[in-house]
Amino acid sequence: MSVPRVFENREKKYVLLNEAAYKIETIGPNAGRPIEKMGFLSFRTYTDKAGIFGNKGAAVSYVTGKDDRNKDRGKYVTINQSHNAILTREGETDVYGKSWDSFVANSPYCQGSPNGDYAVDGEGNKTQMNAVYRLLNTEGDAEIAMEASIRRSKAQISAAEIDDQILLEVATIGLGRTGTPGKLMRHEVIEWAGKRPQDYFDILNSGDRQVRGMVRKAIADNIFSQKGDMIYWGQTLIGTDEDKAVGKLIEDPVMLDALKEKVDLRIESFKKIDSKKPAKAKNAK
Repeated sequence: MSVPRVFENREKKYVLLNEAAYKIETIGPNAGRPIEKMGFLSFRTYTDKAGIFGNKGAAVSYVTGKDDRNKDRGKYVTINQSHNAILTREGETDVYGKSWDSFVANSPYCQGSPNGDYAVDGEGNKTQMNAVYRLLNTEGDAEIAMEASIRRSKAQISAAEIDDQILLEVATIGLGRTGTPGKLMRHEVIEWAGKRPQDYFDILNSGDRQVRGMVRKAIADNIFSQKGDMIYWGQTLIGTDEDKAVGKLIEDPVMLDALKEKVDLRIESFKKIDSKKPAKAKNAK
């Protein structure tokens, strides 16, 4: 019986900071719940203020090759809800010998980076501003990364199992997508849920999901109009923002019923529309 070889782990993982990704909502229907704070961070260059890679104040990139104009092409560092970790490996370098791990670790967005932006209080204590990720090196960090992976998987499984009516409502709010629910819509929602699991669950668990979906569709169909954040139905102000508009409709059943006459998010309404579409002519043999 052969003995399995044991290899030293020479990989490092940088994980998204919870405090950078989410904040606790203080108003509206999501008050008291975590909502997305940061959507998407992607960069391929930054200012080396500390001179880690040479000259202080120089722009640095991790160069993987040349573009069509023979200029250096930098590799992007990307992190968000779905891709919530950055992986580096020992010995991974660019065309100039720059370490990928060093490039990631010394960016202004990495916690503890010498290139970070710091605020100093009256007692000389420094606080890093705009930190988005940090090196995973504790059990607590590993737990955060694991929970994010589990949340992403649960969101996709849920999206695969919700009924068609809920699927339609989630697609309308999350993706701006309407129509008769089918495999294509479900596939799109599953993919989106994996990328934005917190947003998916926020919509799924919201008690005003159907009304919010109607507001989104009314705007898309030009039944409602927007001036800045304010939402109007003709000359009538429905709300100073989407949350206020949803709240007003819930509190005013007469207005809500009038809107339902104009905007129908029930599956049956889309099936009726589809049934009225002329059939495609078959090619003559």
